[in-house]
Amino acid sequence: IPDIKVLLARDGTLSLPEGHYKALLNQAFGLGGWTLIPLGDMKELPPMDPNKKHVQLVREYALYAHKRFVSQAFGETNFYSSNQNYSDATERIKVSALTRCCKDLGVASELWDKG
Repeated sequence: IPDIKVLLARDGTLSLPEGHYKALLNQAFGLGGWTLIPLGDMKELPPMDPNKKHVQLVREYALYAHKRFVSQAFGETNFYSSNQNYSDATERIKVSALTRCCKDLGVASELWDKG
């Protein structure tokens, strides 16, 4: 992975832009050769810290390639209803799940490998 593609999050974790994951999946399986399907409804979980002014949104997704199951994962994000758009939050959940499903394929494994 070119260093220029790697993002550094506030919490110190490394990731790739959403578009890079999609481009890699398109390269591997062809345009339209893969899909991310939601499994069940969106869930709202209360914050772990009751002083926080957000809810955690979670949803499970499954990744399929050429009509075959590849992986499944939960996507999540914190949602602050006072200053965030709900549809943007749902997109972040989808990206979170896609990233986790790609991890099962070994995509960007060098970002996850601790040793």
